[in-house]
Amino acid sequence: DFNLAWEVIKKPFLSDTKTFVANEDKQDLYLNVSGTLISKIGKKEDQPSFEFFEPKAEQALNVLIGGGVLTKAYRFNTSDSLSIKENQNIKVTTGEKNRILESLKSLSKKIATERTRGKQKSALTEEEITIIETTTFPISSLMALMAQWSGRIESEHVSLDECAEIIAFERVALYLEEIVEKLLSYSRALEAKQFDTEKVHSYQESLEDVLAMINRRKIENYHKMSQKQKVIQFLLDIDRDLKTPEGGK
Repeated sequence: DFNLAWEVIKKPFLSDTKTFVANEDKQDLYLNVSGTLISKIGKKEDQPSFEFFEPKAEQALNVLIGGGVLTKAYRFNTSDSLSIKENQNIKVTTGEKNRILESLKSLSKKIATERTRGKQKSALTEEEITIIETTTFPISSLMALMAQWSGRIESEHVSLDECAEIIAFERVALYLEEIVEKLLSYSRALEAKQFDTEKVHSYQESLEDVLAMINRRKIENYHKMSQKQKVIQFLLDIDRDLKTPEGGK
C-alpha cells in the first residue's frame, strides 16, 4: 500500500525542508501540482488496485507564487495516508512573490540608509542573504542601481514587483521540478515491477505534462529575466555616463 505523493512530499527529501515542506498548505499545494497515485492491496494473491488523482498544476503553481485561493483542491488526509480529501479550498495569504517583494523593499531601504550614514552597514536577514546567494536574477546589478538611486526604484521599467515575481517563479519551480521528477522516477519503478496498468501510465503522462508546463514557464521567465537585466544595465550605464564629466575628466 502506498500514496506516491505522500512518500515524496510528506517525507521531506528536498533541499530546504524548513521553509518549503514543513507548511501543510504548501504540502497540499504541491500535491495539487503533482497529483498522486494511490495503491491498495487486498489479499496477497491479488493485484494492487490503483487510484489516480490528476494534477491541477498550473492553478496550484499560481497560488504558490501569487497567493490566493485554490478551489476544488486536494488535501492530504493526515489521519489516513491512503486517502485524499477532495473539493477543498487552500488559502495562501502571502505567496512567494510577496515574501520576496518585502525582502527587496527591505534591501532598498537598507541601501538608502547606508547612503545617508556613509560606511555604516545594515545587517541582512537570512531571507535577504538567501535571495542574493541563490537566484540567477541579476540581483547585484539591481542593488547597484538601488545604490545609485539612493534606494529608490521608481522606474516603470524596473518594477520591484516584477522582479519579485521573476525570482519567486525561479524558486518555486526548482522545488516543484524536484518533486515531479522524483514521482516520475517512482512511477517508472512501478512499471518495471510489471504494475503495468492504465492508471500508472496515465499518471506518468500527467507528470510529463506537468514538467513540460514548468519548462515552458521557465523559458518565459528566463526571457523576462533577460529583458530586465538589459534594462537594469542600460540604466546603470546612463547613470554612469551622466556622472562622468565630459572627456572623462
